[in-house]
Amino acid sequence: MENVYGIQYSTPEVVLLQDTGIGVAESAARTCYDSFTNSENDVIKNIEHSMPNTSMCEEINAIEDSCSFR
Repeated sequence: MENVYGIQYSTPEVVLLQDTGIGVAESAARTCYDSFTNSENDVIKNIEHSMPNTSMCEEINAIEDSCSFR
């Protein structure tokens, strides 16, 4: 946590998802609409509360199908 002008905040983190599969597109879209919990893919649901690690990125890149947004 950092303190700037009396406001506590944490520095944002970024994880680059390497491949361009459907899982990456779903992650990006659910980020825009804050709808991770609506995904049928557990790994997508889990990235709402934690930054993806290597195994999570591999799972995201391995997603072959995704239903339309709910």
